[in-house]
Amino acid sequence: MRIVRFRSTLTCAVLATTVIGGLAAPSAFATASPHGHAAAHHKATLPATPDPTAVLGALGALGGVTEAVSTLVTGATATSPAPTPADLSAKLAALDTAGKALTAALPAAPVPAPVPGTAKGTAKGTAKGTAKSSPADLPPLPVPVPAPPVPVPAPPVPVPAPPVPAPVPVSTPDALATLQKDANALVTAVQAADVAGVTAAVTALAADALAVVTSTVAAVGTGSLPA
Repeated sequence: MRIVRFRSTLTCAVLATTVIGGLAAPSAFATASPHGHAAAHHKATLPATPDPTAVLGALGALGGVTEAVSTLVTGATATSPAPTPADLSAKLAALDTAGKALTAALPAAPVPAPVPGTAKGTAKGTAKGTAKSSPADLPPLPVPVPAPPVPVPAPPVPVPAPPVPAPVPVSTPDALATLQKDANALVTAVQAADVAGVTAAVTALAADALAVVTSTVAAVGTGSLPA
């Protein structure tokens, strides 16, 4: 009778231990799971994104600049009626105002979140590696005997190709300054009745407007170009 009771008590103890271990295992797995650490690390290193309101405001100001350029070119190249100096001056002033509004509307570049634990791990690994590879713990090396030099014919020296300059990123304020300068050149050519000068200025304004659009989109989208 005592043996039966002992076996029953032992069986209950084993079952209780199994149930408690089963409940504790998922919690421990969740704590030590590499996926949980990876998810937390990924969340901590997500880069900051620009303010959507600021992005939309900058794009709206960019539209004001392109509209001012189009209005200036259309008015300067009109033949009936011919543009007056006062009209051209007003269009130049409107372009300058639109450019200043775009510069003020550019959002600040986003700052990426710092990666936690990077400096600590680097310093610890460097100190550990330095202690392990200390020259004082190594035996002295034998002095090598240099072999006699063998004459080797010099290979032909190749002629290097001329370097190709990399394109330099243009900031939006610099692009706007170039745009305003070429707009002034257009007005000067129109007032002097210089047809070739008008054509050159209009061509330059088209390239300048494209540079303003490209630099603004890059600035508000990635923050990689200076504002």
